[in-house]
Amino acid sequence: MRSSIAVRAPRGLLARVTLYFAGIVVVLFLSQLLCAAFGLPRAAASLGGWA
Repeated sequence: MRSSIAVRAPRGLLARVTLYFAGIVVVLFLSQLLCAAFGLPRAAASLGGWA
C-alpha cells in the first residue's frame, strides 16, 4: 500500500508547490464559506481577497 502511494505522489518540486498552493486556496475558500454562514461578512470578504 505504501509503495503505491509513493508512486502516485508528485515528483517535481513545482508539482509539490502547486499542490500546496492549491490546498491553501481550498482552505481559504472553506473558511470564507464558514464565515459567510456564521454571518461574518467582513471576515468572509477579507478571506475572499486572499483566495
